Amino acid sequence: YRDRRRFRVITDIKSYCASQDFTDVTKTDEILTEEDAAKEYIMLRLRLCRGLELKKLYSITPNAEKYLSRARGFIKAGFIEENGGYIRFTPKGFNVSNTLLSEILF
Repeated sequence: YRDRRRFRVITDIKSYCASQDFTDVTKTDEILTEEDAAKEYIMLRLRLCRGLELKKLYSITPNAEKYLSRARGFIKAGFIEENGGYIRFTPKGFNVSNTLLSEILF
């Protein structure tokens, strides 16, 4: 994944090893929209121990407040915590993180 472009390399190991610059062995599978890239960023950052920096969230999507308003209910319920400009899953929240993410992002 780079610059909103998700790609993969070919599965033939001999062709891969013979490649000079690897551009000839990559295949673009998907180019993400800005909003899909933002959702993926949110999902991946929330799964980190440090969490998602709110300042960064506002810089990557005009829909930041929409996602935060959905997360606030989980903050009140103890599944997510806000601290030092970041939000992150609590230990209780990590156990159900996939469900929480689907509620926050979709």
